[in-house]
Amino acid sequence: CPSVSASNQAKPPRRTRRRKEEEEVEEEEEEEEEEEEEAEEEEEEEEEEEEEEEEEKKKKKKKKKKKKEEEEEEEEEEEEKKKKKKKKKKKKKKKEEEEEERRRRRRRRRRRRRRRRRRRRRRRRRRERERERGGERERARNSEEKV
Repeated sequence: CPSVSASNQAKPPRRTRRRKEEEEVEEEEEEEEEEEEEAEEEEEEEEEEEEEEEEEKKKKKKKKKKKKEEEEEEEEEEEEKKKKKKKKKKKKKKKEEEEEERRRRRRRRRRRRRRRRRRRRRRRRRRERERERGGERERARNSEEKV
């Protein structure tokens, strides 16, 4: 068609123009969808990171709590050991004191027995001497009477 004007020739046919517009709209929609998907992915990643951080915090807290409990338990065990040791020491001391008291009593008893025995011996000897002297006096008296 040689009679078509230059301005008409520059314009593409209507179908291709419509198609091109539709394609542009589709591309824009796809780009928007991609951007939305990327935004969602980023949001999900951020949420996952936050969850991981929370879990880490919880783990640390739990670990700290466990450590604290273990330390407290160790301290309690140490206290128990000290108490037992103290109790044992006290018991030992008491036993030693009781033993010492028994020894003292035994010594006292022995001393008393020895003193009693000595006194008895002395008294016995004194009596025997007095008897002998008395017998001698009696003899002396008898011999004086005879004379």
